[in-house]
Amino acid sequence: MRQRRLLNDEGSAVVEAVFGIVALMFLTVVVIQLVMGLYARNVVLAAAHEAARAAIEVGVPASAGDTVALRTIHRSAGGLLTDVKVHTELQRHGPDVEARIEVGGTLHPPGPIPWSPPIHVLASATREALRGAR
Repeated sequence: MRQRRLLNDEGSAVVEAVFGIVALMFLTVVVIQLVMGLYARNVVLAAAHEAARAAIEVGVPASAGDTVALRTIHRSAGGLLTDVKVHTELQRHGPDVEARIEVGGTLHPPGPIPWSPPIHVLASATREALRGAR
């Protein structure tokens, strides 16, 4: 009689379904966390490009690039990034001017995996001096 009870599969489908659903939910949350991380990386990249374009404008101080990058990241990524640092550098190459923007920070996407990778991007824009027609 004891052997009959051990070989009985009654109720095992419910237990297997619960394990399957929990595993699927965990996988879904991990994928959402990864997507949030990629989104934050794209925001930082776009902010660096916008900052480079802003810093290269005529009559605008180089610090305008820092302001544009920080504002864009704050508005778009919110609390996904911490320790955001922006460095703007203008370099002259003859009559041309190049703006180089470095943006970095630490990513903190919400989710079950304690994943906080650093993000570092570099963007540049060049303003060519007007040359006379020959």
